[in-house]
Amino acid sequence: MVAESLRLARGANPAIFGYMEWSQYAMHLREVYRRFPADQVHVTTPAEFRRGTSEAIRAVFAAAGVDPDFEIDVMRRHNTRAMARSLVLAKIADPTSRLSPLIRKVVPAGPRRRIARSVRLFNRRPAEVTPMSSAARRELDERFAAMKVEVEEMVGRQLDW
Repeated sequence: MVAESLRLARGANPAIFGYMEWSQYAMHLREVYRRFPADQVHVTTPAEFRRGTSEAIRAVFAAAGVDPDFEIDVMRRHNTRAMARSLVLAKIADPTSRLSPLIRKVVPAGPRRRIARSVRLFNRRPAEVTPMSSAARRELDERFAAMKVEVEEMVGRQLDW
């Protein structure tokens, strides 16, 4: 949490590194409820998906007016955690890198996209997840305690945090 403040103070993009801001669910939910009636809002937590993926998806589908019995493959994982095997390769494949203008001049768009995608896939490895320390968990629980209560009051039920 201290590192986030330091990164943001050094000019890091808050849309990517503003974890604490993005975690202010009550603020975001208030905005949603300001724009939409409560009966058009459905809140589901990651814990609800982990506990019963099919049931959670059926509830989301029902809330969205989609046939809740529509079947999807819930075994395939999307947006899984990953890290680059090589930071050099990651930078080369990054369309915002300094090399990008040069590469654009030399390699046509179609092959360039296919090559970049292949490099990104080849360069991907599963990310190692470090468990959160109990001290960090306590600090987060304390920091977000009031917000949790507010969110639960807005959605009208207790949530799995």
